[in-house]
Amino acid sequence: MHAHTGTNCFVISLLAALPLGLGLLMPASAQTVLADQSLTEAVPDDTIVSMEEALSYIAEEHDVTFLYQPGVLADLHVPARKALPARLHGQLDRLLHPHNLHYEQVGERSYAIVPRAEANPRPAPVSRIQTGTLTGRVTQTDGTPLPGVQVVLQGTPIGTTTDTEGRYTIEDIEAGTYTVRATFLGYAPAQAEVTIEADATVEQNFELREDVMQMEGAIVTGTRQERTQREATSSISVIQGADIQRIQPNSQADILRSVPGVHTEGGGGEVAANVFVRGLPAPGQFKYNPIQEDGMPVISETRTTTSSQDIYFRNDLNVEQLEFVRGGSAALFGVGSPAGLLNYISKTGGSSQETTLRTQVGQDNLYRLDFNTNGPLGENLRYNLGGFYRYDEGPVVSGLATRGLQLKGNLTYLQDNGYIRIYAKYLDDRNQFFLPFPHDQQTGEAADGNDGREITTVNARGAADFSFRSPNGVFQSEMGNGIVANGTSFSVEVSQDLGSDYTFESRTRWTDMDHQFNIFIPFPAFQNPFDYAADFIDAPTEQAVWQYANSTETFDPGTPGNPNFIIDQGAWNWDRPYTDFSTDVQLTRTLDTGTTPHDITVGGFFARTEVTQRDTHSSVLNEFADQPRLIDLFIADTATGDTTRVTQNGLSNAASVYVNNEFASNKAAGYIGDEISIGDDLRLDIGARYELRQATIVSEGSEAVGENGEFGDALAVQGFQWGNGQFTRRSVRSTDFAVSVGANYALTDVLNLYGVGSRGYFFPELASLAPLVEPGAEIGDLDNEEFLQGELGLKAGSPSLSGTLALYYTELNNRFSADPRQNPDTGLIEIVPEQIGGSRTLGVELTGAVVPSFAEDFQLNGMFTFQDHEFTDFEEFTGNWIQRQPKVMAQAELAYDSGGLDVSISGKYTGKRFGDEANFQELEAYTIVNAGLGYTIGFSDEQSLRIGLRAFNAFNSRGLTEGDPRLPADVDPSDQPFFNARPILPRRIKASLTYRL
Repeated sequence: MHAHTGTNCFVISLLAALPLGLGLLMPASAQTVLADQSLTEAVPDDTIVSMEEALSYIAEEHDVTFLYQPGVLADLHVPARKALPARLHGQLDRLLHPHNLHYEQVGERSYAIVPRAEANPRPAPVSRIQTGTLTGRVTQTDGTPLPGVQVVLQGTPIGTTTDTEGRYTIEDIEAGTYTVRATFLGYAPAQAEVTIEADATVEQNFELREDVMQMEGAIVTGTRQERTQREATSSISVIQGADIQRIQPNSQADILRSVPGVHTEGGGGEVAANVFVRGLPAPGQFKYNPIQEDGMPVISETRTTTSSQDIYFRNDLNVEQLEFVRGGSAALFGVGSPAGLLNYISKTGGSSQETTLRTQVGQDNLYRLDFNTNGPLGENLRYNLGGFYRYDEGPVVSGLATRGLQLKGNLTYLQDNGYIRIYAKYLDDRNQFFLPFPHDQQTGEAADGNDGREITTVNARGAADFSFRSPNGVFQSEMGNGIVANGTSFSVEVSQDLGSDYTFESRTRWTDMDHQFNIFIPFPAFQNPFDYAADFIDAPTEQAVWQYANSTETFDPGTPGNPNFIIDQGAWNWDRPYTDFSTDVQLTRTLDTGTTPHDITVGGFFARTEVTQRDTHSSVLNEFADQPRLIDLFIADTATGDTTRVTQNGLSNAASVYVNNEFASNKAAGYIGDEISIGDDLRLDIGARYELRQATIVSEGSEAVGENGEFGDALAVQGFQWGNGQFTRRSVRSTDFAVSVGANYALTDVLNLYGVGSRGYFFPELASLAPLVEPGAEIGDLDNEEFLQGELGLKAGSPSLSGTLALYYTELNNRFSADPRQNPDTGLIEIVPEQIGGSRTLGVELTGAVVPSFAEDFQLNGMFTFQDHEFTDFEEFTGNWIQRQPKVMAQAELAYDSGGLDVSISGKYTGKRFGDEANFQELEAYTIVNAGLGYTIGFSDEQSLRIGLRAFNAFNSRGLTEGDPRLPADVDPSDQPFFNARPILPRRIKASLTYRL
């Protein structure tokens, strides 16, 4: 079967179709007379060309592929006017119908030309040359057939694709020697040399191995035109959805652990993971590397509040793959992405029905059910639908459960010149979140509570539903819900080939999300109950009386010399709903100037984000214990018999901080890029982006209320902070630009050299500016954060060995920090916005994947990162390590997959870090070992059942992901017997059943 270029192939799913056109660009020898002249000029009515020449022009005009057996078009000629620019299907009808031929769409942009079944077959022409036949079968390494694989004779337009059994046949091949190449998305290509003899059939089978690092797979993130990862001019890591499901991740941190240059902290639970890229100082939570869903941001005004972006995104069976672009070029492709960009790409339906069901159980009452199904709904309609429900009382047992569900789908309408795709998502999820808790200063291990049991969390179940009266009525705590995301999003994606070398793409997304972030925030790690009570005792006749809240049981404070400690900690209720509308439109023109074709893209981005921030910072008094109970304090006067109630059902302060803000942000950005090909080996990427943000902040002031006891007799509800009805409005305007220049040069067929330099920016977070708009306060002339980055590296990809090497430099200027810190005067945690110096990082990243020739069922993967980072222009902290950032990270994984059995074991080493900017608190290095085991049973009709077992932190290693970053910068935590720290999550074993049909 011949192929004229655009995209793809015969009886192929859309998923298989995506990368294939990259490997089928027509050689110069195949260009025709029609392709060399402009048909927009007058063409004489009597100009006759071959059918192949006409199809060659149409393929180039519409960027599609035609596949056909050689004999089908032999000796056919048509008037040239029938190939004049027009709608694709109209052109094909005019060309083919008179010759008893018709076309069948077999891919997103590919068509097979075949004889009409009902027509009398046309006698085959008398062959003037000797021909033969090539046939064979393409399978995976375990023998499973691969349908939709592209099989071509290199250097010719002859090719076909495999059927549902993985078989292919190419007839009427002129006798001679050829190189046959088989390619398929997600697999390393394979090729072989064959000799075709006259009137003979040659069999050539292929066994495709999964692309060990996805070097030959197509990427769409960080580039305006689809290309392979090896051809990209920046660092990109691709993680397939199947690999994400195999590791059964707890959070985004687990997924990203293997990415070089990225440090992750997942000790908080399933959401709000901390992700740090290339040593940049950040509070984590995707500040400089936001999350996209199918090319659009989950929220356009990044860091409007301190809520993490992964709160609005969940992994499930919908995910086709994750593309993580690292480095400065990401700033051109997304809002708020100067250091990187994570783009999760959803599955879309193909031409055949596929369904996956998975059930999962785990320790601590984890139960989860996932499903995903996709396929055709008609000739031009495809769908994908999936989701999950999950209930989980772990991985740290606090008595408060994680529970929720997601439904997500898309519908694709295929057109002659492109497609229209609609996405929809419904999310209703509640996640428990775990913050630092007391650790022993001498051992570094979790502290033992008053009862001698080790503390694993200070999340207090008794604080799940406290309430108190306020000026607005009864305030009801939502602490039991943890982190809440409940809402919907809708997206529309349009891709159109406009002809004349123009393509148009647009994406529009709308999100309406109710969101709460209810967390137990640590204050000092412990307090002496006698010292605590002394603040409320005014006379010698007064004494403290302690009891458990909502109980008559007495709490024993111990003795002054041997006290039973208490913890006064925050129970913060944050209510932060938002709506977000964003649209991205781009027009690309392909200019073929001979040896240096250009793909020039001009585009624009617009977003409107509205966020409400209602924060109430309450405090509760706990015992010093695991899963602590709330305690109450009373002051009894033995002389008068009077009793003063200090706390109310464990509540020690109804609201030390009250926040009521409204944010509205409009963003508009324009960008231009040119992707240039110089010869066959050199690619240049040049791009620039200019962005404007205009925002308003409306902030309500606060005042002390209840001093006269109108809300209760406990001191906890007297004099707490509440809104005063006085609002301040302020406008914020920010502008900036990003530029990036990159190059990629193919040194060999499997080795590429690349380099990129960039300048990016990050606007100050609106929530951080809100404290500055109180009456009488002024927003100073804050500079945008500036990022200067450079990178030089190598990328290698072959069936048995793939790897990358990158040297990088990252410089941050005008650093803007808005981290929560403890006020040394009040002991309370407050947001402290300040512009403080910058940072610098020099680093090297190395990745590799090896499939040994002597043991092809094994695969060894590895990653190593060294980064020399330091603060710059940061007062007395200049030259210090950047807090929470290691200088050394390494990972190794050994995997085995054969005969239905798959086994893997991996270890991730994270070097030492410092928990604070002053580098007082050193956090020791740790290693997490994960292991997996699975067995797949194959049934008829390509159905299968996989039984899986996965162990996270298999050896139950101990290690601290962060110290107490909320302490004042000049406070040394080693001066106290206990300090707050958050450890890595404990060992957890999960089992799963996955059924595919």
